[in-house]
Amino acid sequence: MSTVEEPPRSRWRWPLYAAGSAMIAFGLWGELFGADTNPLRWAELLVVAALAHDLVLAPVVIALGLVTRRLMPARFRSAVQGAWLVSAVLLLVAVPGLGRFGAKADNSSVLPRDYPTGLAVGVGTVLLVTVLMVLFRRVRQRR
Repeated sequence: MSTVEEPPRSRWRWPLYAAGSAMIAFGLWGELFGADTNPLRWAELLVVAALAHDLVLAPVVIALGLVTRRLMPARFRSAVQGAWLVSAVLLLVAVPGLGRFGAKADNSSVLPRDYPTGLAVGVGTVLLVTVLMVLFRRVRQRR
């Protein structure tokens, strides 16, 4: 059994933990005791998000990782897996805009953009950069 030496811990570790904990406490306090909040709706959202992650997102990520591992040569695998990751984050960020959550018929300035097109441009850019990275690696490896 080999032992792996841990890197030294930063002196900023505990101050950053404290700052993060204070921010979480501030957010929870505002959610629970704020004037225009709905803690039950927030709890429902939290449960739905956890279930969506565990029942949908995690299995999809695992399946994509396995398919990528089987189909991609090792030298290109990290670029493709990175593209999957960045595309997934873009999709998660775009969900509220795609679903038009919070849009109001009497206020056109709420969610004014074409979010499906924005998502397509973002994912297309990720795809283009990934293809260029793979081609660059292929050319560089042949030299």
